[in-house]
Amino acid sequence: MKILRTKEIINELNLKGDDVARDLGITTTTLSNFNQGNTFPKAEMLVKMAEYFDKDIRDLFYPTKTNNDLTEVFVKDEDGSFKSIGFFTKR
Repeated sequence: MKILRTKEIINELNLKGDDVARDLGITTTTLSNFNQGNTFPKAEMLVKMAEYFDKDIRDLFYPTKTNNDLTEVFVKDEDGSFKSIGFFTKR
């Protein structure tokens, strides 16, 4: 079962898995196992990943509940691409 959005985040940020694994101090196999949901990182690694990706730790996970009152908000980067900044409650 996939819990982490790491593969999506890596793609969103136009990063290479090899570089991410090296920078995080893990093997590409370990990163692949995180991406596929075969293994789950320890808390310290989750914090390191959130800092590395410049994301809130909650953004590393797929949502577990669907709520029609939530909407995903995007901002446009300087290069014209869109970046998700999270899910927010509609008012």
